[in-house]
Amino acid sequence: MLMPFLKNVKRSTHCPLNHSGKEKNHRAVTVGGVRRFGLPCRSHVYIVWLSLMSANAAHADPDLLQLDVDGNIEYQATSPHNEHIFTREELLAMPVHAIQSSTNWTGSELWEGPLLTDVLKKAGIRGSTIRVFAYDDYSQEIPLAFIRKYEPILAYRENGRELTLKDFGPLFIIFPRDQYRKELSTITNTRRFVFQIRRIEVK
Repeated sequence: MLMPFLKNVKRSTHCPLNHSGKEKNHRAVTVGGVRRFGLPCRSHVYIVWLSLMSANAAHADPDLLQLDVDGNIEYQATSPHNEHIFTREELLAMPVHAIQSSTNWTGSELWEGPLLTDVLKKAGIRGSTIRVFAYDDYSQEIPLAFIRKYEPILAYRENGRELTLKDFGPLFIIFPRDQYRKELSTITNTRRFVFQIRRIEVK
């Protein structure tokens, strides 16, 4: 099954992540029929991972388009664990914003999804920092001041096609890097382009 396998993927295998910040050293790879740029870490693990997912991905991915937000947020009367669970329907119903930008792993693409600030506001955040968790347990802290400054989106579509788990989905934080290339291409800020997102903790 897909989910037990994902829980066993080690944090260091958040593929095809490359934190070097040096695009010129990246070689092109093909993922899901799309050319990607960047050398996948532990590529043999990633290839096995894709192979195991391929049979189930088409059916599993739609169910993965949801987001759990917990931590320092307003009291959620409907949740015993005080978390706001954004369902697929809720995410798709939010205002859609688009960013045309490249990432460390793609060329310049058109990304679509709600503003991250809109999602956090709806969850009733009270903190000053978030930690974003991916399905392979990779995580990254991002200050809210940074988010408000650059207004990233939680992308669920790339060039009109819904993202799947095998190509950065179901959610991918996209900053307008092409507009702020110098600031957003540093190693620290490249790590904030978290993909395969499943949960956000507010601190």
